[in-house]
Amino acid sequence: MTDEAELQKIFDEWPVEEPLLPYDDFFVGGSSDSERPGQGTQSFAEQLTNISSVKDLREPPTEHIIPTNDDRHEFVLDKVELLDPEQYAALFFAAKRAAFNVFGFSAIRSASLGDVPMQEIDLVMDEDDYYTVDYLKTITTDYYKVAHVAVLSAYNDMGIPWVRFCQHDSCALCQAHDGLFYETRALLELLGSEGDVPHPYCECIWSPVIQRERYVGPLTGHLDRDSAEGALLNVPVEFFEEIVKIAGELPYAVIKFVDMVDYLLNETTAVKDSSGVVAFIQGETLLVHNSYVGVHGPLQFLQEVAREKIVPATMDVQATDDEEIYYVGGRSAVKRDGKFWDVETGERLA
Repeated sequence: MTDEAELQKIFDEWPVEEPLLPYDDFFVGGSSDSERPGQGTQSFAEQLTNISSVKDLREPPTEHIIPTNDDRHEFVLDKVELLDPEQYAALFFAAKRAAFNVFGFSAIRSASLGDVPMQEIDLVMDEDDYYTVDYLKTITTDYYKVAHVAVLSAYNDMGIPWVRFCQHDSCALCQAHDGLFYETRALLELLGSEGDVPHPYCECIWSPVIQRERYVGPLTGHLDRDSAEGALLNVPVEFFEEIVKIAGELPYAVIKFVDMVDYLLNETTAVKDSSGVVAFIQGETLLVHNSYVGVHGPLQFLQEVAREKIVPATMDVQATDDEEIYYVGGRSAVKRDGKFWDVETGERLA
Protein backbone atom coordinates (compact mmCIF):
# COMPACT_ATOMS: atom_id res chain seq x y z
CA MET A 1 0.00 0.00 0.00
CA THR A 2 1.38 3.41 -0.96
CA ASP A 3 1.81 6.21 1.51
CA GLU A 4 -1.04 8.06 -0.15
CA ALA A 5 -3.32 5.02 0.19
CA GLU A 6 -2.36 4.60 3.86
CA LEU A 7 -3.16 8.22 4.59
CA GLN A 8 -6.50 7.91 2.81
CA LYS A 9 -7.32 4.77 4.85
CA ILE A 10 -6.50 6.59 8.11
CA PHE A 11 -8.59 9.56 7.03
CA ASP A 12 -11.56 7.34 6.11
CA GLU A 13 -11.41 5.48 9.44
CA TRP A 14 -11.02 8.61 11.57
CA PRO A 15 -14.20 9.26 13.63
CA VAL A 16 -16.33 12.08 12.32
CA GLU A 17 -16.79 13.58 15.78
CA GLU A 18 -15.00 12.74 19.01
CA PRO A 19 -16.90 13.31 22.27
CA LEU A 20 -15.56 16.30 24.19
CA LEU A 21 -14.53 15.74 27.77
CA PRO A 22 -15.30 18.31 30.51
CA TYR A 23 -13.24 21.48 30.07
CA ASP A 24 -11.89 20.40 26.66
CA ASP A 25 -13.04 23.75 25.39
CA PHE A 26 -10.85 25.47 28.00
CA PHE A 27 -7.71 23.66 26.88
CA VAL A 28 -8.54 24.21 23.19
CA GLY A 29 -8.54 27.96 23.83
CA GLY A 30 -10.60 30.94 22.72
CA SER A 31 -13.67 29.43 24.38
CA SER A 32 -15.47 32.69 25.06
CA ASP A 33 -13.95 35.01 22.48
CA SER A 34 -17.12 35.24 20.40
CA GLU A 35 -18.92 36.59 23.46
CA ARG A 36 -16.58 39.52 23.77
CA PRO A 37 -17.56 42.89 22.32
CA GLY A 38 -15.51 44.10 19.39
CA GLN A 39 -14.18 40.65 18.45
CA GLY A 40 -13.28 40.97 14.80
CA THR A 41 -11.05 38.07 13.74
CA GLN A 42 -10.66 34.50 14.84
CA SER A 43 -7.81 33.57 17.14
CA PHE A 44 -5.20 31.12 15.93
CA ALA A 45 -6.76 28.42 18.13
CA GLU A 46 -10.18 29.11 16.59
CA GLN A 47 -8.80 28.89 13.06
CA LEU A 48 -7.32 25.48 13.87
CA THR A 49 -10.37 24.08 15.65
CA ASN A 50 -13.27 26.09 14.25
CA ILE A 51 -14.41 26.46 17.86
CA SER A 52 -15.00 30.08 18.77
CA SER A 53 -17.31 29.63 21.75
CA VAL A 54 -18.62 26.99 24.08
CA LYS A 55 -21.88 27.47 22.18
CA ASP A 56 -20.16 25.60 19.34
CA LEU A 57 -19.74 22.58 21.61
CA ARG A 58 -23.17 21.97 23.06
CA GLU A 59 -26.64 23.36 23.54
CA PRO A 60 -27.26 25.59 26.58
CA PRO A 61 -27.78 23.46 29.71
CA THR A 62 -31.02 23.32 31.63
CA GLU A 63 -29.46 22.95 35.08
CA HIS A 64 -30.47 25.41 37.79
CA ILE A 65 -28.48 27.00 40.55
CA ILE A 66 -29.14 25.71 44.05
CA PRO A 67 -27.67 28.02 46.69
CA THR A 68 -26.46 26.27 49.83
CA ASN A 69 -27.38 27.38 53.33
CA ASP A 70 -24.40 25.99 55.22
CA ASP A 71 -21.43 26.99 53.07
CA ARG A 72 -20.51 30.64 53.16
CA HIS A 73 -18.33 30.71 50.07
CA GLU A 74 -19.64 28.24 47.53
CA PHE A 75 -22.74 27.58 45.51
CA VAL A 76 -23.99 24.34 44.03
CA LEU A 77 -24.02 24.26 40.26
CA ASP A 78 -23.70 21.28 37.95
CA LYS A 79 -20.38 21.29 36.17
CA VAL A 80 -21.34 22.88 32.88
CA GLU A 81 -19.25 25.11 30.67
CA LEU A 82 -21.99 27.56 29.77
CA LEU A 83 -24.27 29.62 31.95
CA ASP A 84 -27.77 30.16 30.70
CA PRO A 85 -28.37 33.95 30.52
CA GLU A 86 -31.09 33.64 33.17
CA GLN A 87 -28.63 32.03 35.59
CA TYR A 88 -26.22 34.94 35.94
CA ALA A 89 -28.38 37.03 38.26
CA ALA A 90 -29.42 34.01 40.36
CA LEU A 91 -25.80 32.88 40.74
CA PHE A 92 -24.59 36.39 41.58
CA PHE A 93 -27.31 36.76 44.23
CA ALA A 94 -26.60 33.32 45.77
CA ALA A 95 -22.86 33.96 46.07
CA LYS A 96 -23.20 37.51 47.38
CA ARG A 97 -25.86 36.49 49.90
CA ALA A 98 -23.57 33.72 51.20
CA ALA A 99 -20.81 36.29 51.83
CA PHE A 100 -23.28 38.62 53.56
CA ASN A 101 -24.53 35.79 55.77
CA VAL A 102 -21.10 35.31 57.36
CA PHE A 103 -21.53 38.67 59.10
CA GLY A 104 -25.35 38.81 59.14
CA PHE A 105 -25.05 41.87 56.92
CA SER A 106 -28.55 41.66 55.44
CA ALA A 107 -29.94 41.97 58.98
CA ILE A 108 -27.55 44.86 59.70
CA ARG A 109 -28.75 46.68 56.58
CA SER A 110 -32.37 46.02 57.46
CA ALA A 111 -31.90 47.36 61.00
CA SER A 112 -30.45 50.58 59.60
CA LEU A 113 -33.70 51.12 57.67
CA GLY A 114 -35.93 50.91 60.72
CA ASP A 115 -39.30 49.22 60.23
CA VAL A 116 -39.29 49.49 56.45
CA PRO A 117 -40.07 46.00 55.01
CA MET A 118 -37.53 44.86 52.43
CA GLN A 119 -37.15 41.70 50.39
CA GLU A 120 -33.87 39.90 50.96
CA ILE A 121 -32.84 40.24 47.32
CA ASP A 122 -33.21 44.03 47.57
CA LEU A 123 -30.98 44.08 50.65
CA VAL A 124 -28.32 42.06 48.84
CA MET A 125 -28.50 43.33 45.24
CA ASP A 126 -28.27 46.99 44.32
CA GLU A 127 -28.47 48.78 40.98
CA ASP A 128 -24.72 48.46 40.39
CA ASP A 129 -24.96 44.69 40.84
CA TYR A 130 -27.52 44.36 38.06
CA TYR A 131 -25.31 46.42 35.75
CA THR A 132 -22.41 44.13 36.70
CA VAL A 133 -24.47 41.03 35.92
CA ASP A 134 -25.43 42.38 32.50
CA TYR A 135 -21.79 43.19 31.78
CA LEU A 136 -20.58 39.75 32.88
CA LYS A 137 -22.99 38.18 30.38
CA THR A 138 -21.02 39.85 27.59
CA ILE A 139 -17.49 38.87 28.68
CA THR A 140 -17.58 35.42 30.30
CA THR A 141 -19.27 32.06 30.55
CA ASP A 142 -17.11 31.17 33.57
CA TYR A 143 -19.59 30.67 36.40
CA TYR A 144 -16.81 30.66 39.03
CA LYS A 145 -15.74 34.13 37.92
CA VAL A 146 -19.34 35.34 38.28
CA ALA A 147 -19.40 33.96 41.83
CA HIS A 148 -15.99 35.48 42.67
CA VAL A 149 -17.12 38.92 41.47
CA ALA A 150 -20.27 38.61 43.58
CA VAL A 151 -18.34 37.67 46.73
CA LEU A 152 -15.83 40.47 46.20
CA SER A 153 -18.70 42.92 45.64
CA ALA A 154 -20.13 41.83 48.99
CA TYR A 155 -16.80 42.42 50.73
CA ASN A 156 -16.55 45.83 49.08
CA ASP A 157 -20.06 46.71 50.29
CA MET A 158 -19.05 45.74 53.82
CA GLY A 159 -15.97 47.95 53.74
CA ILE A 160 -13.42 45.11 53.62
CA PRO A 161 -10.48 46.47 51.58
CA TRP A 162 -8.34 43.30 51.39
CA VAL A 163 -8.90 39.63 50.66
CA ARG A 164 -6.74 36.54 50.90
CA PHE A 165 -6.55 33.82 48.23
CA CYS A 166 -7.20 30.38 49.76
CA GLN A 167 -6.50 27.45 47.46
CA HIS A 168 -9.24 24.86 47.46
CA ASP A 169 -7.83 22.17 45.18
CA SER A 170 -4.56 20.52 44.16
CA CYS A 171 -3.84 22.91 41.28
CA ALA A 172 -0.14 23.86 41.32
CA LEU A 173 -0.90 27.40 40.12
CA CYS A 174 -3.45 27.91 42.90
CA GLN A 175 -1.05 26.52 45.50
CA ALA A 176 1.53 29.06 44.36
CA HIS A 177 -1.01 31.86 44.99
CA ASP A 178 -2.24 30.42 48.32
CA GLY A 179 -2.15 33.01 51.10
CA LEU A 180 -1.50 36.02 48.87
CA PHE A 181 -3.33 39.27 49.67
CA TYR A 182 -5.17 41.33 47.06
CA GLU A 183 -6.89 44.69 47.26
CA THR A 184 -10.62 44.06 46.89
CA ARG A 185 -11.37 46.88 44.44
CA ALA A 186 -8.29 46.23 42.31
CA LEU A 187 -9.24 42.57 42.07
CA LEU A 188 -12.78 43.48 41.01
CA GLU A 189 -11.34 45.70 38.26
CA LEU A 190 -9.02 42.91 37.11
CA LEU A 191 -11.79 40.31 36.89
CA GLY A 192 -14.07 42.83 35.22
CA SER A 193 -11.46 43.53 32.55
CA GLU A 194 -11.48 39.86 31.50
CA GLY A 195 -8.46 38.96 33.64
CA ASP A 196 -8.24 35.85 35.80
CA VAL A 197 -6.64 35.12 39.18
CA PRO A 198 -4.99 32.78 38.89
CA HIS A 199 -6.80 31.02 36.00
CA PRO A 200 -10.29 30.56 34.48
CA TYR A 201 -12.75 28.18 36.15
CA CYS A 202 -10.93 28.52 39.48
CA GLU A 203 -12.77 26.82 42.35
CA CYS A 204 -10.74 28.47 45.13
CA ILE A 205 -12.12 31.01 47.60
CA TRP A 206 -11.45 34.56 48.72
CA SER A 207 -11.28 35.08 52.47
CA PRO A 208 -11.89 38.56 53.97
CA VAL A 209 -8.92 40.24 55.63
CA ILE A 210 -10.04 42.56 58.44
CA GLN A 211 -7.51 44.59 60.40
CA ARG A 212 -9.70 45.24 63.41
CA GLU A 213 -7.53 47.98 64.89
CA ARG A 214 -8.05 50.02 61.71
CA TYR A 215 -11.46 48.98 60.44
CA VAL A 216 -14.12 51.68 60.08
CA GLY A 217 -17.26 50.69 58.20
CA PRO A 218 -20.76 49.23 58.33
CA LEU A 219 -19.56 46.11 60.20
CA THR A 220 -18.32 48.11 63.19
CA GLY A 221 -19.69 46.40 66.30
CA HIS A 222 -20.47 43.20 64.39
CA LEU A 223 -17.01 41.76 63.75
CA ASP A 224 -16.79 39.45 66.76
CA ARG A 225 -19.02 37.03 68.67
CA ASP A 226 -18.90 34.79 71.74
CA SER A 227 -19.67 31.10 71.81
CA ALA A 228 -22.92 30.05 73.48
CA GLU A 229 -21.16 28.38 76.43
CA GLY A 230 -18.80 31.35 76.97
CA ALA A 231 -15.59 29.42 76.42
CA LEU A 232 -14.76 31.50 73.34
CA LEU A 233 -14.79 35.29 73.59
CA ASN A 234 -14.53 37.97 70.90
CA VAL A 235 -14.08 35.37 68.16
CA PRO A 236 -13.55 36.86 64.66
CA VAL A 237 -16.83 36.16 62.90
CA GLU A 238 -15.25 35.23 59.57
CA PHE A 239 -13.32 32.36 61.22
CA PHE A 240 -15.88 31.32 63.82
CA GLU A 241 -16.52 27.77 62.56
CA GLU A 242 -12.83 26.94 62.08
CA ILE A 243 -11.91 28.37 65.50
CA VAL A 244 -14.64 26.38 67.27
CA LYS A 245 -13.22 23.15 65.79
CA ILE A 246 -9.65 23.96 66.84
CA ALA A 247 -10.64 25.18 70.31
CA GLY A 248 -12.33 21.86 71.08
CA GLU A 249 -8.93 20.15 70.96
CA LEU A 250 -7.15 22.62 73.27
CA PRO A 251 -6.94 22.36 77.09
CA TYR A 252 -7.89 25.96 77.95
CA ALA A 253 -10.99 26.94 79.92
CA VAL A 254 -11.34 30.16 77.93
CA ILE A 255 -9.90 31.36 74.63
CA LYS A 256 -10.19 35.11 74.16
CA PHE A 257 -9.25 37.19 71.12
CA VAL A 258 -7.87 40.65 71.90
CA ASP A 259 -5.90 43.48 70.35
CA MET A 260 -2.67 42.14 71.82
CA VAL A 261 -0.66 45.36 71.70
CA ASP A 262 -3.41 47.36 73.37
CA TYR A 263 -4.06 44.59 75.92
CA LEU A 264 -0.44 44.22 76.98
CA LEU A 265 0.05 47.96 77.27
CA ASN A 266 -3.00 48.42 79.49
CA GLU A 267 -2.93 45.24 81.61
CA THR A 268 -0.53 44.19 84.36
CA THR A 269 1.03 41.07 82.89
CA ALA A 270 4.30 39.20 82.99
CA VAL A 271 4.91 40.18 79.37
CA LYS A 272 7.03 43.32 79.28
CA ASP A 273 7.80 43.44 75.57
CA SER A 274 4.57 43.49 73.55
CA SER A 275 6.22 43.52 70.12
CA GLY A 276 5.60 40.33 68.17
CA VAL A 277 3.46 38.65 70.84
CA VAL A 278 0.42 37.06 69.19
CA ALA A 279 -0.63 34.51 71.84
CA PHE A 280 0.12 33.78 75.48
CA ILE A 281 -1.43 31.99 78.45
CA GLN A 282 -2.80 33.84 81.46
CA GLY A 283 -4.01 31.39 84.08
CA GLU A 284 -6.48 29.06 82.36
CA THR A 285 -7.13 31.57 79.58
CA LEU A 286 -5.42 31.61 76.20
CA LEU A 287 -5.18 35.10 74.74
CA VAL A 288 -4.83 35.37 70.94
CA HIS A 289 -4.23 38.46 68.82
CA ASN A 290 -7.41 39.32 66.89
CA SER A 291 -5.84 41.01 63.86
CA TYR A 292 -2.99 40.59 61.39
CA VAL A 293 0.77 40.68 61.67
CA GLY A 294 2.11 40.65 58.12
CA VAL A 295 0.13 38.02 56.21
CA HIS A 296 -0.76 36.00 59.30
CA GLY A 297 -4.02 36.47 61.17
CA PRO A 298 -5.96 35.18 64.19
CA LEU A 299 -6.79 31.82 62.63
CA GLN A 300 -3.14 31.13 61.82
CA PHE A 301 -2.08 32.17 65.34
CA LEU A 302 -4.51 29.72 66.95
CA GLN A 303 -3.51 26.98 64.50
CA GLU A 304 0.13 27.44 65.53
CA VAL A 305 -0.80 27.17 69.20
CA ALA A 306 -2.66 23.96 68.41
CA ARG A 307 0.36 22.56 66.56
CA GLU A 308 2.56 23.33 69.56
CA LYS A 309 0.14 21.64 71.94
CA ILE A 310 -0.10 18.39 70.02
CA VAL A 311 3.71 18.05 69.84
CA PRO A 312 4.84 15.74 72.70
CA ALA A 313 7.28 16.98 75.33
CA THR A 314 9.62 14.06 74.66
CA MET A 315 10.18 11.52 71.93
CA ASP A 316 12.41 8.57 71.18
CA VAL A 317 15.34 10.13 69.33
CA GLN A 318 17.91 8.02 67.57
CA ALA A 319 20.25 10.15 65.50
CA THR A 320 21.40 8.59 62.24
CA ASP A 321 24.98 8.78 61.00
CA ASP A 322 24.13 11.25 58.24
CA GLU A 323 21.87 13.43 60.40
CA GLU A 324 23.08 16.93 61.22
CA ILE A 325 23.68 17.61 64.90
CA TYR A 326 22.69 20.95 66.47
CA TYR A 327 23.47 22.43 69.87
CA VAL A 328 20.78 24.17 71.93
CA GLY A 329 21.76 25.62 75.29
CA GLY A 330 24.85 23.46 75.40
CA ARG A 331 22.96 20.25 74.66
CA SER A 332 23.32 18.23 71.46
CA ALA A 333 20.10 17.93 69.48
CA VAL A 334 18.56 16.81 66.21
CA LYS A 335 15.94 18.66 64.22
CA ARG A 336 12.69 16.85 63.40
CA ASP A 337 9.64 18.53 61.82
CA GLY A 338 10.98 21.97 62.74
CA LYS A 339 11.56 21.06 66.42
CA PHE A 340 14.81 20.39 68.25
CA TRP A 341 15.15 17.27 70.44
CA ASP A 342 17.84 16.35 72.96
CA VAL A 343 19.82 13.42 71.53
CA GLU A 344 20.31 11.77 74.95
CA THR A 345 17.02 12.42 76.77
CA GLY A 346 14.60 12.92 73.86
CA GLU A 347 13.34 16.15 75.48
CA ARG A 348 12.00 18.87 73.21
CA LEU A 349 14.34 21.84 73.48
CA ALA A 350 12.85 24.36 71.03
